Amino acid sequence: MNNSRIKPYFVVLRMTDNPLSGATAGTIKIWKDYDDGYVWGSAAYEVLGYADTYAEAKEIRRGGVAVP
Repeated sequence: MNNSRIKPYFVVLRMTDNPLSGATAGTIKIWKDYDDGYVWGSAAYEVLGYADTYAEAKEIRRGGVAVP
């Protein structure tokens, strides 16, 4: 039996003033995802960066260097 786990990654998003976001404009959120083939994009948010760890995602949120 294969016990390997899917490794998550993190996406850092800035919410827009679009009513679809349901959030206050400018709010920065970190979302965990597992589908590395997903194409992120919406009128409800702007993608600020991607990270392999939550700590890296927090650095992006603080204005650090984005991980491509």
